[in-house]
Amino acid sequence: MNQRQNSNDPIGSPHPLPWNWAMTTHAQVSSTRGFGVKYYRTGHLISPDGAYGAYSQVEMQVDPKLHRSSLRSRLFVENRRTGEIQRVVPTSPIATSARAAIDPTQMRGTISVSIPLSWSRGGDRLLARQFEGLFCSSEATDYAVIWDGKRKRSTTLAPNRLDGGCAVLLGWSQASSDRVLFRLGGLGSREWSVCAVDIGGTTVMANDDRPLLFGNPLNAMLESTKVAASF
Repeated sequence: MNQRQNSNDPIGSPHPLPWNWAMTTHAQVSSTRGFGVKYYRTGHLISPDGAYGAYSQVEMQVDPKLHRSSLRSRLFVENRRTGEIQRVVPTSPIATSARAAIDPTQMRGTISVSIPLSWSRGGDRLLARQFEGLFCSSEATDYAVIWDGKRKRSTTLAPNRLDGGCAVLLGWSQASSDRVLFRLGGLGSREWSVCAVDIGGTTVMANDDRPLLFGNPLNAMLESTKVAASF
C-alpha cells in the first residue's frame, strides 16, 4: 500500500497537525526575537448528537535552533449542555515524560500533540490523534487516544507490531466499531500495511478494512496569542 503523501504533516498523515503553523511560527520568532512562546487553538469538533465538542490548545516553545524547540498540546472535551470542560490526558511516552518533568528544558526538541480526529457514530467516544516525535529526526509515530464519555476516562493505544516503523492513525474501523485503524510502515517506504487495534491493544492486520470518521467541525483552526494555558 502506498503511503499517502502530505507535506503539511511530518509523517504524511491524511489528518495533518498544524504543522505549517509550527514551522512558520518558528521561522518568524527565531528570526526576530530569537526565543518565544506562541499558542494555537483548533476549532471544535462537534459530536454527531451535538452534545460534546472537542478541541486542542497547542503551544510552541521557540528556540532559534529548531532541534531545541518543543511543540505540545492540551486536549479538551466540552459538554455543550452544561458547559463542563474535561481535559483528556494521553499516556504516550513523551506526554507522560512531559508531565513528570521538573524542568521544562528537559523536553527540548520533543513534539507531543493531540488533535481531535473523530467521534464515534453515537457520539459517546472521542478518537484523537496523538503524534509524538523529535524535531529534525525521523523518530515519529501516532498513538490513538480514545475518550469514553460514559466512563469519563481515556485510553491510549498503539499497534503492538511496529517492527521499527511508524504508525499513522486513520480512524475508526469500518469492520469493527470498537477498533481503530493505523497505517504501518517506514518513512520513505512505498509499501505500507493497515492494522486494527482494539481497546485492549490487540493488533490484527486489516488491509481490506476502511477508516470511518464522524463529527462536525464548528470552525476552522485558528492561531491565538491570548490562550492563557498552563502546560
